[in-house]
Amino acid sequence: IHGRAPAITRAVTAPRGWIPAYVVLLGAAFSLSAASWDIQWHIDVGPDTFFTLPHLFLYAGSALSGLASLAVVLMTTAARRNEREIDATVGGRAVRVFGGTFAAPLGYLVSGTGSAGFLLYGLFDLWWHSLYGFDAVIASPPHIGLLLSITLSMVGAVMVFAAGMEHSWARTGAVLALVVTLAFSLVTAQGLEAFEGGPVNAIAVGITFLTTLMVFTAVGFLRDTRLVLGFGVVFTLLQVLLWWFSPWATRAYAAGVGLPLRDYVPAAP
Repeated sequence: IHGRAPAITRAVTAPRGWIPAYVVLLGAAFSLSAASWDIQWHIDVGPDTFFTLPHLFLYAGSALSGLASLAVVLMTTAARRNEREIDATVGGRAVRVFGGTFAAPLGYLVSGTGSAGFLLYGLFDLWWHSLYGFDAVIASPPHIGLLLSITLSMVGAVMVFAAGMEHSWARTGAVLALVVTLAFSLVTAQGLEAFEGGPVNAIAVGITFLTTLMVFTAVGFLRDTRLVLGFGVVFTLLQVLLWWFSPWATRAYAAGVGLPLRDYVPAAP
């Protein structure tokens, strides 16, 4: 019929929704393994500089999550401008960014914002190292910013998978994303060491709170006894994997760069 407005066609903002979701999750897993490795390095070897292999893995993980989030935001923006319907299962409902200049699925907006924050705090960390040299503590100002930024990216990953829970790939990814987020939150809680020394163990309280919060979140998102039990099993397996990986990677890297291990290295990672 002449003069009829063109129908809005249905289109997914990404060719296949699971691809960018799992790329974001892969970046989060890189960040988790690198953080565990870096802490082990501080314990077994000592202070480090900005450009170490664990640090580079940490930055690569955040960059991977950020680039995947940016790609989905750009594709969503293009779909919105071409008047194509946006699939809400790809990262969640699209929201306006910068006055409508961009349209971003909420999950990818959160993960991308976390990655952008990581970049800014990474520059802060570079300046911190150039000013003070070696960095021997986890609770330095740039480190706290980096840890919180990575945590935000991981929360975004959880939101991305939660938006597509009608699909089996999203349910599996939600379990993995929740596991990675919980494991990394235990690292973030180490920043509470600045409050140690009183009658209350601040780190233990922080870990207890974050663990309880993530377990309730898992139950709320998954709503399936098998998936919730799978969450616990996968988390246990991940801890076993990191228990082996972190000391091994630290010793191999130290040997590769010719640095000795401390004499009082603890037996447990």
